[in-house]
Amino acid sequence: MQTQEQVASVLKRALELAELGPGGAAGGDQPLDLLGSASLVEIADELAIPLDALAGAIVEARLQIDPGHRSLVDRLVGPTEVWARRSTDESQEIVQARLVVWLERGHGLKPRERHNGVLVAKRRRDLLGKVGKTVRDVQGVGGLAKAQEVEAFVVDLSVEADRLAASSVDTEFDHGTPGQRGSIGLSANVADKRSGAIAKGAVVAVGGGFALGALSIVFAPLTLLALPVAAGAGVATSRKLHSSTLQSMSEVIEETIDGIVTQTEPPTILGGLRRRR
Repeated sequence: MQTQEQVASVLKRALELAELGPGGAAGGDQPLDLLGSASLVEIADELAIPLDALAGAIVEARLQIDPGHRSLVDRLVGPTEVWARRSTDESQEIVQARLVVWLERGHGLKPRERHNGVLVAKRRRDLLGKVGKTVRDVQGVGGLAKAQEVEAFVVDLSVEADRLAASSVDTEFDHGTPGQRGSIGLSANVADKRSGAIAKGAVVAVGGGFALGALSIVFAPLTLLALPVAAGAGVATSRKLHSSTLQSMSEVIEETIDGIVTQTEPPTILGGLRRRR
């Protein structure tokens, strides 16, 4: 039985090959458009990959989630993306409709669908959106509005799996967890928050450099230590600030995606006002 990591590795490699095309040249912007869901279900059947694992890998590919890839800044300060994924047992239409409700009513975002099926949601810039964000901030809800951008994708492989089962009486397709043939993923971009944390860290580094530089005039041996100590203090400050952002955003995403899967209504402005009375 393949592990989750092996499943992701096999599928991502298949998507890479589909994107590269013959001879290694780029064959398109969206490899999933070349290697569609039906083909992936057939591949999963041949490799005995559970259907819910396949759906999860498709979601990660659409949202371009790659936990194994980390840049130097990612390692020093933290990533720019916070994400979560859950398996689902409902149709794509139902889950996506509930997702839109959470984004609009729960977080005051304005979702738009791209050509590849990915929902992209951003903060509303009109007066009503700004007022709503202020009220939600006071109530402590709608945390996704603090992200620079939110992406979401929902996939349901029930139709493809049923069609494959009907066309081959010999197939022994592993549907994974009973009833779960789909997946939903949410990804929040906090690149602007990381840039802000880095800027504040730079201020600490510069200030520390001046302070140590002044001391080095009196204590000459401190001269060589001033720069690395100041730089280290700046990085530590940036990392601490951004870690707090990542933690709070992760909690919001987990609450949102769990609410969507468990069919929970999102917290709204009116609901918050009633609770305060």
